[in-house]
Amino acid sequence: MKQAHSSDVPDVDMAKVNAVRAAIEQGTYVVNPGAIADKLLANAQEMLSRTPR
Repeated sequence: MKQAHSSDVPDVDMAKVNAVRAAIEQGTYVVNPGAIADKLLANAQEMLSRTPR
């Protein structure tokens, strides 16, 4: 198996992670269902375009 190198791991914005975590804990985090639906559809379209026909 290929081992992951530190350059293979994406950077994580811990400030953003902590801000989201705090918002969830405080009950102020707002989910945008439209954005989630758009991403799901875009991902599905991308996967379908890669499938051999």
